[in-house]
Amino acid sequence: MGYRSRIIETELQRKFSSAGALLVRGPKACGKTETAKQFAKSVIQVDIDPNFPTLLEFAPQKIFENPSPLLLDEWQSHPEIWELVRHEVDRRKEPGQFILTGSANPEEQSKMHSGAGRFNVIDMRTMSWQELGDSNGSVSLQHLFKNGKIEFDDSSVELEKIIERIIIGGFPSLMNKSIEQAKDVNRAYITLLAEVDMSRVSKIKRDPNKVKSLLKSIARNTATTVEMSTFEKDIFEKEAKNISRTTVYDYIDVLNRQMILEDQPAWNTHLRSSHQLRKSPKRHFTDVALAVAALGADENTLLNDLNFTGFLF
Repeated sequence: MGYRSRIIETELQRKFSSAGALLVRGPKACGKTETAKQFAKSVIQVDIDPNFPTLLEFAPQKIFENPSPLLLDEWQSHPEIWELVRHEVDRRKEPGQFILTGSANPEEQSKMHSGAGRFNVIDMRTMSWQELGDSNGSVSLQHLFKNGKIEFDDSSVELEKIIERIIIGGFPSLMNKSIEQAKDVNRAYITLLAEVDMSRVSKIKRDPNKVKSLLKSIARNTATTVEMSTFEKDIFEKEAKNISRTTVYDYIDVLNRQMILEDQPAWNTHLRSSHQLRKSPKRHFTDVALAVAALGADENTLLNDLNFTGFLF
């Protein structure tokens, strides 16, 4: 299966042409690396290249002898790269030199300098229905917000097809998978997130059962405003163990750093309105299929609860 073009490429090209380095962020397996490769002349896979740690320690300038644009994939496994790239951008004084991709943000103290003026940032998500070929893209939200006219389009999609697409999700590796195969992969994603990634990213041992309970609670309340007390209560009811609000905040912070969750802030047309600041955001998984997987739901579950399916949609 060859590379399939992504809508974000236009924005990526624009941002890359106006700064020395581009930071591409997104959840694991959303397609960051493959898209970034379309703009790179050389690639270093920082997390698996056996020579990289030695070069980084004893001859870091050798890294920058690779042809530019240079892609540094999974850079966050060696956060000191940030400072080296920043200084190299200052030295070269040319745009479009480096691309950094990562599926987890390091802790703030790992980045000694903000990178302002040297880095542009772009957030990447899983594939949209248009990219997957399930939408013709005839209606544009951007066009709508510019007061453009939208012609009436009566093309319909069967409910079962919508539910199937929700369950499979938008991870590029699942494009040609059956719904059963996708369910297995997405549920494994949740399991490995709870059992491995949460502890690996935070460098603190996390309780996988509590993580799974939190993920299930977030999934159950997807696309709604929900208080932290709800998560505390759900975890307690599932695990019969108390969990502090500080710990819940900590777990959610790690999930946000891995870009598993995405908050939808309150929206208001008036720039000076405090509405956005007062109202809690709605919480979403970065891909709706992960909410389905966290709940262990299937086609029948969603068909029998169309109200909840509406929130997922």
